[in-house]
Order: sequence, then structure tokens, then C-alpha cells
Amino acid sequence: MLAAETLGCVDFESVAPFCPYVAATEPNSDRLLDGLVPGSYPSVGGRLSPNRYQNLGIGLISSIRPALLNEVRYGYNRVRIVNNGQNTGKPIGQELGLFFAGKDDLSMGFPSIGITNSRVSAISDFRPFNSSTNSHQFLDNISYTRGKHTFKGGADLRWIDSVAVQAAHANGTYTFDGRYGGDGYADFLLGYPGQMFIQAIPNATGDYTRNAMAFYFLDEWKVTPKLSLNIGIRYDYESFPVEKQGQNALFDANLRKGGVRGGLAYPRQNTQVQDFYTNQRPDLPFRLLDRDAINLSDKNNFAPRIGLAYSPTGTGKTVIRLGYGWFYGVTEIMDFVNDSNSAIPSSQWPTFNGNLGTPNLDYNGDRSVNPNDYLKNVTFGALATSTEQFRQPYIQQWSASFSQELAKDFVVEVTYLGTKTTHLEASLDINWAPPATTPIVARVPFPQWGRVFGMVYDGNARYQSLQLSTEKRFSNGLAFKVAYTNSSSIVNNGSRIVAGVIGLIQDPGNRRKGEAGPSQDDIRQRLSVNYLYELPFAQALGNPSGFAGKLLSGWRVSGISTFNSGGPLFMTINRANCNSSFFNICRPDQVGEPKLGGNGVDSPMFNSNAFDWPRNTAKHGDISNCA
Repeated sequence: MLAAETLGCVDFESVAPFCPYVAATEPNSDRLLDGLVPGSYPSVGGRLSPNRYQNLGIGLISSIRPALLNEVRYGYNRVRIVNNGQNTGKPIGQELGLFFAGKDDLSMGFPSIGITNSRVSAISDFRPFNSSTNSHQFLDNISYTRGKHTFKGGADLRWIDSVAVQAAHANGTYTFDGRYGGDGYADFLLGYPGQMFIQAIPNATGDYTRNAMAFYFLDEWKVTPKLSLNIGIRYDYESFPVEKQGQNALFDANLRKGGVRGGLAYPRQNTQVQDFYTNQRPDLPFRLLDRDAINLSDKNNFAPRIGLAYSPTGTGKTVIRLGYGWFYGVTEIMDFVNDSNSAIPSSQWPTFNGNLGTPNLDYNGDRSVNPNDYLKNVTFGALATSTEQFRQPYIQQWSASFSQELAKDFVVEVTYLGTKTTHLEASLDINWAPPATTPIVARVPFPQWGRVFGMVYDGNARYQSLQLSTEKRFSNGLAFKVAYTNSSSIVNNGSRIVAGVIGLIQDPGNRRKGEAGPSQDDIRQRLSVNYLYELPFAQALGNPSGFAGKLLSGWRVSGISTFNSGGPLFMTINRANCNSSFFNICRPDQVGEPKLGGNGVDSPMFNSNAFDWPRNTAKHGDISNCA
């Protein structure tokens, strides 16, 4: 790994009531990530990531008068992400004779081979994803003290532009799931994929822009020497990202044309779709929206907060604190950029699904159809939300704590903390049907479409914890803190299992119960100990002076030790075993006790017989019992 970083800072201090400052950093990296899997032709599995990060900050602090202070800041941040497979740009797909092999520099490379229900693992290169994001921030904070009140207010304005291009499914994504030979590797040897995606044309470049603003006001009120109040409110607005060419889309289930149900709705600035739907796919319905973004922005985001601190004795040795706050989150723009290139006609990813009985697919698609005719009647999928109203996620947080100084520099504290998170992002394939053994294509609500996979904003989460801590502040050469937390983190509506920051759903028809459970970071018990001790070598030898004194002084032992219980284990199997959608996850049924008590090294930890395929209708008949 090669890395370089430059850091510059200019900090000017003046006797005048103005203090300007400038800071800039520019770390770069050129990395070969992930392991390389050796092979005769070729080596596969590496990722080249020559990324670059740059930022600049400029600020001015002004003491307008003793009670009035203002700070103005401007920040610029540029992130260039380059993720390429180690074979990107090599014509391997063409040399293998793949009909839809990538032909441009970004798309050329090695095909993606997925093998499930087998002891043999998959093999693929990292799919290229390159992006460049520029963000500008202007921040102004003002503070005014008058009597027992300290008033604070400010504004935070941000502008973000992001350009991204990817080569998803270039050279084909082939999944061998064992539906024909009973083992995924057997299907691979036979050349019978169960599902495949291809990239028919190079993906278009997505060019996003968005803005955000926030305003706040806060009053820190010293009511009495024993009681302090903190009361404030904040407003947050985050526009939904706009793709400048309107290449992303919303899936509209109400669109109809002939016998086709469901279609894509595009931002009004898109000028390509009319020609595509007129000359290439006149059978599919579409429409243009009356706005520039696929989702309506969330505009009513007012967030109140209040805090109280009370010391019954007025000495600060005993303190009671209560608090409640409402906080809006900032949605990760790359979630949307990743989807920007996925709607036809800007990107064309035909979906092929193999029959459950007789094989009908090979590496060039459906063997009964001429490859030159694929795009005329092939099934397209879409990465597109079906929700028009964007909902910005927010957290409500409440807490109560009691702290007591038992002796000088020794404090104990008990805290209860609770949070409720609303409008978490989750994702699902809305083109789904209840599980059955018949072909999925005949049962989904939109049979002319493949996967219709997009985000929804109705995931929820709850967190509660009891926290106990004991702290000895630094004195006599010793400081330590011991903290214990007993907590629970529960999510529902599909935020349970995450990939990156997006929840994944198995059963859209049973989200409230079937998709509820512990979150991925649900750690029920945690104990943390941090400590610092000055070793008394000099004192033990009579505090010698000179070189010996310097050599023996200043020695310390410090550390942090953390002990915690394990997190939940989420198990998934190939989605073909649920046979209810093209892309939703699938979990096995739990039919027995999974724990064996072994250490996982020389004795098994889990009982594999405690799980069964969801399609084993002789035992279950549905997926309601999934682990």
C-alpha cells in the first residue's frame, strides 16, 4: 500500500478582536485491497483503490464586545473514490466469448461467478465504481451572554455535487444455485446458471447535486445556583438529490399499457426516455414527473430539545440531570448516487431467470432467444424506490442520570438512556409474491419486470440502556474509570440486517413481525476499564537530580480494556430457496436448538441440523419461522 499525506495549517492570533485561521489536508492512497486469488487464467479478486481526499477550512472568530462572540467558517471537501478490480480494462470477457462482454475500459474485465448451496465458493473481481464528490459548507455561530442567560444561534448551509460511474454486471453476473444438479458447483460445471444479469450497454455517468440547511437557537439559563436549564430548537432541511440529466427513476405501480402493469417515472429534465420507449420498448409504460427529483423533499423538520441539571446542595457533589432531544440525521448521498445509473435507458441490465426444472440459460442468456433480439422483449429490472415522499430519519433521545462524589476525586454515576429512531432507510424488492414451488415469474405482481429494488423510509429502532460508572480523577499519580452498560437494541420494518447502511428485507408481507428483532450492533453487556498510573521510579530512589532524575521520571502505564457479550448471528441462504422474489434475502427456518456449546475450533459451536430450507413444505409451508 502506498499512501501520502500533506497537512498544512495557518493559525494567526492577534490582540485585535478578530482571529482568522486556515487549515488544509490532502491525504492520498494508492492501495491494492482484498486478497488475490491465484489462478492459471487469470488472478482474480483484487481491488485497486487509488483514492484521494482533500479539504480546506477557513474561519474567523470575532469578539464584537465582551458579551458577544461570533464565529464564521467556510469548509471545502473533495473526495475522489476509485475502486477498480485488478482486471479492469482487460478484455477477458471478450476472450471467453461472452456475447455481452464489456468493450470500454471501465467495463472490460472478469465475469462475476456466484456459487451457492455448495462447499465451493464463488469467484469474481471487484466491480468498478468511481466517484468524485465536492462539498461546500458555510457556518455561522453567534453567542451572547446577558445576566443568567447565554443565547446561542447559528446557521449551517451546505452544497454537494457528486459524479459517479459504475460497471455493475459488466461481463455478466452468473449465479449457480444448485437447482439442476443439487449443488451450485455441479451447475457451474454443467454451465447452467440459475440467474444472471448482464450489462447490455456501458452505464451512463450520474451527476448529482443537493443542498442542505440548518438553523438553531439555544438558551442556556442559570436559573439558580442549584438549577440550570438548556432549551433550544433546530430546523433541518435536506433536499432530495437531483440527477442533472434525470437518469434515475421512480417505480410507479399504477402505470398501465396494454397488459403491462407498472413502469418507471422520470424527472422532467430527462430527454432520452421518449426515444427509447417509442423505438425500442414501446410495450413498456413510462411517464415524466413534474419535478427535478424523483422524491419530494422533507420540509417540516423542527427538532426541540431541553436539558436540566440540578444540584440539591449547590456544591456540585450531587447532580441530577434530565434531558430530551430530537435530532435529524443526514442521509448518505452515495446511497442515491449508487442508484443513479440503474434505470433504463441510461443503463440496461437485462435479468434472466432459469427454469426450476429444465435448464434454459447459458453464459449468453436464454438459449431459445437470439442474443441480438434480447433488448426487444427482455425483462428489465430497476433499482428504484416506489415511495414518492422522502422522509429524513430522526432520533428522539431521553436520559436521566444521578452522580455523586463519594470522596475527593472519586465519582459514581447511574444513567438511563433511551432512543427511538424513525424513518430509517430499508430496502426491498417490491416485485415479490408469497413463497411457493411454482416459477416466480408467473406469480409476481409485475411479471414484465425483474427485480424492482429500492429504498423505503419506514424502518424504526429502539435502544435502551442502564449505565453504571465509577471514576477516579487524576491525583496521586492514578486515574481510572470503570463503566458497565446493559442495553438492548431492537429494530423492525426491515432495518434488522444491514448491508452498508441499508436494511434488507425477506418478507415484505410480514414486515412488522417477521422483520423485527435485534439490530446488528445489539451488544447486551459491555464493561470498559481505562486507567493511567504514573510509575514511581524516581520517588522510590529518592528523586535523584540530573540525568538520572530525568531518566526515571515520566514513566506511565495506561490502557483501555473492553469486555462485551457477543452480537446476534444472522443467517442467510440463497434467495431461490424462498422463491418469493428476485432479490430479497432469504433466511433458513429454525427447527431445533442451534447451540452445541463447542468452541468452534475442535468442537462444533452450532448444530447445522437445527436449520432447514424454507421451501420444505412437508415441515413448514411458509417462511414465517425463518431464523
